[in-house]
Amino acid sequence: MKNGNWDEKIRTAYDHATPDVLDRILSACEEQKGNVIPMTAGKHNKKRTVSIVSAAAAVCILFSAAMIWQPWNVGTVQPENVQPGVSQTGNVDSIITLDVNPSISIDIDQEETVVAVQALNDDAEKVIGDMDLQGTDLDVTVNALIGSMLKNGYLDEAKNSILVTVENDDQARGDELKTQITNDIKKAFSEDGLEAAVLSQTLTEDEEIDALAQQYGISKGKAAFIRELVGNDTTLTFESLAPLSVQEIALLYASRQSDDSAVTQSGAVNESSYIGVEAAKKAAFDHAGVSESDVTKLEVEYDNDDGVMVYEVDFHVGTTEYDYEIDAKTGKVLKAEKEKDDDMANAGSGNTSSGNSSSGNSSSGNSSSNTSSYISRDTALQKALAHAGVSASQAVDVDVEFDDGHYDVDFRVGSTEYDYEINAKTGAVIRYEKDVDDDRQHTGTSSSSSSSSSSYISKDEAKQKAFSHAGVSASQASGVKVEWDDGHYDVEFCVGSTEYDYEINAKTGAVIRYEKDTDDDHHSTTNTSSYIGRDAAKQKALSHAGLKESDVYELEVELDEEDGIYEVSFETKSYEYEYEVQATTGKILKAEKD
Repeated sequence: MKNGNWDEKIRTAYDHATPDVLDRILSACEEQKGNVIPMTAGKHNKKRTVSIVSAAAAVCILFSAAMIWQPWNVGTVQPENVQPGVSQTGNVDSIITLDVNPSISIDIDQEETVVAVQALNDDAEKVIGDMDLQGTDLDVTVNALIGSMLKNGYLDEAKNSILVTVENDDQARGDELKTQITNDIKKAFSEDGLEAAVLSQTLTEDEEIDALAQQYGISKGKAAFIRELVGNDTTLTFESLAPLSVQEIALLYASRQSDDSAVTQSGAVNESSYIGVEAAKKAAFDHAGVSESDVTKLEVEYDNDDGVMVYEVDFHVGTTEYDYEIDAKTGKVLKAEKEKDDDMANAGSGNTSSGNSSSGNSSSGNSSSNTSSYISRDTALQKALAHAGVSASQAVDVDVEFDDGHYDVDFRVGSTEYDYEINAKTGAVIRYEKDVDDDRQHTGTSSSSSSSSSSYISKDEAKQKAFSHAGVSASQASGVKVEWDDGHYDVEFCVGSTEYDYEINAKTGAVIRYEKDTDDDHHSTTNTSSYIGRDAAKQKALSHAGLKESDVYELEVELDEEDGIYEVSFETKSYEYEYEVQATTGKILKAEKD
């Protein structure tokens, strides 16, 4: 990078920030009028005359400059006093955010003149420096800021990713600006012999994005980018991605973007800071002691582990599955797991796995305390689901716990409950049980269920049957619980101070029994009208977890009126979440993830 060149470019852009008012000053001087004072003939001191004329001209220029400069500067506010998207001129048309690690917000009017430039973090303060860019054209401001980022080392050949976010209610106008700014950035890079990777998106008003940006201290553009990435891969969390640079997030996004992605990418993200896919593969193969020619089902993608960029390397050799995490910068093996396929584990005698585990000379016995060789909870769940012949979307009430070298996996599909023990090293099914609603237990080679779970209504349908009978809507109900119990659903909920308890036939949806109880004393002392509501509390918890409602199951929200909090709980395939949300403000009081 040629710092000298960028010094000149920044100076040029900064010069454009000062309006050329010389012609207006001179014109104002010519228009000044006053009384004509006649002068008598006589000898004059030539030097003194010149001094007087010069002084008068200077006063005229200063006076006129003050008169002309003031109207041009009326209504502007220095960047440090401007909140993002707010200006005293009131003529903001669009808000553009540039994210690298420095995050900078630019407010422009309809003529693409800059109204305000705002530093959104400490790095951005250094980038802006003493430049006053108000009143300049948008392209001049973008060039000056990109030049300063290059000069200060936030961008270079290796760190070439920039996120551009345009906020405008007019989608067409937003897209137009997005394309224009992308081209300006790429041109600025190319003039210095560099290639930029510009990721761009448009935003409209979104309360969830606003909340996430405030919670994690990042720009709304970065919050929207991370939300989309987490939505595409639920193994990632908002909390782990928020501290990363745009360069790192862009690398994760590259292998996970969907066909209908809201983010457009122009230019390739530079990967020269990392060892590369081939080196990551070699590190994994060498550690496993296998040859690439023997490998099948190879997958390599970027991942993030507690702030460290890694390559996730997965492959098969024969019937053995390997899962590796390789440090993307050093090539160090951070995680190594291997497991046998079910078919391999179950081949031969039925007691093979138990015989191996009891052998005093077994190699597995030497490493029984090394949990890095264990399969994950999610893998154990998938083993159980595959053995049961059901999909993850069918299973509810899922519970996976580690217990003395194996995983206990419990779940339910319709009226059938499953209980598995999965070998934590090999993934083999040690034991399983399958219970149908008449409590007849089947172990080992269980026969198929005598009743079809597809003939039962869902929990949501049972809940709606109860709401309909009670004459209430889902938005009014709080503390909703739906549980399966021997051929029917128990549905409990509250509306204000009234508690409802229903039994719904699981086949027909008919109301078997219901109770309604009002606590008059509690109703008279607790005013819930100022509470944010069940749905808002739910969204607060989901946003904090970096998840969408479609990503979770067993979602429950209960109102503790005595303490004035909402208790929110839900599960994903890998974790259980519990939240306490303040009922009046929506503040997260407690957050647990297990």
